[in-house]
Amino acid sequence: MSANAFVKTQELALSNGFDDFVAKPFREAVIFEKMALHLGVRYIYEEESSRKSEQDEPVVQLTSESLSVLPRELIEKLYKAATCGDEQAVRLLIERVPLSQKQIAAALTKLVDNMSLDIISDLTQHYL
Repeated sequence: MSANAFVKTQELALSNGFDDFVAKPFREAVIFEKMALHLGVRYIYEEESSRKSEQDEPVVQLTSESLSVLPRELIEKLYKAATCGDEQAVRLLIERVPLSQKQIAAALTKLVDNMSLDIISDLTQHYL
């Protein structure tokens, strides 16, 4: 997995013995497809109706502008923690997002869950 999506990077990885290549940001489905392909596993999925409804509250598409509603100090701390790769610190900071901005908190959490601290860093650096 790499944040570098250039074809040359992919070719270099594959020529050095990697079995496959996934560029970030990735979708969860792609990771499961790659695991199935290379490990020979098969997945059994829950019925759609029995899943917890994650669609109850849509996750907003984060932009630098959408973060402007957050306290500047929080944004600066998010930037520092994300730049350092400190996932735990980022999660703790997300807990400090005002309840009125729970969609932003959900979107930030999703980025952390997808190991995309680099995106949080990019979005918040505008405020430094």
